[in-house]
Amino acid sequence: MKILSALLLLATGLAQSRQAPFSLTITAAQAEVKSGSQPTVNTTLTNLSNRVVTIEFNTPLCDYAVEVRNSAGNLAPDTELKRESDCAKHATGRDIIAPLRPHDSQKDTIPVSAFSDMSQPGKYSVQVMWKAPKEFGGVVVKSNTITITVTE
Repeated sequence: MKILSALLLLATGLAQSRQAPFSLTITAAQAEVKSGSQPTVNTTLTNLSNRVVTIEFNTPLCDYAVEVRNSAGNLAPDTELKRESDCAKHATGRDIIAPLRPHDSQKDTIPVSAFSDMSQPGKYSVQVMWKAPKEFGGVVVKSNTITITVTE
């Protein structure tokens, strides 16, 4: 029984000590914006693995998932652009293919208003997700959550 307990503790410790292969942090370009403007977030994707990874970015609508919630915690409605986007087809856009060395970062800017309707005044929480390459099991990396205030 003691051996089984020790193995479980060891396995738990190894699982907790294994670091995610990437980190994603976001900041608001402006923490407060006027209604009708286009709020954006700046992203920093960092390779925490010990190997070079090739990443590809086409268009923010297809490269990221963005969750926007109002002050009541409800999801903001998707925009028409997001609803009509078809990422299965090759999206025209920037087509950036870049090697990301260990501990290097790739910065990006995401127009949050392309994903979610933030036209109503209020406080919105924003979190961005990015799917890692297949070689890392396609794990979804979540950013920190920030607040953007929309004023009249």
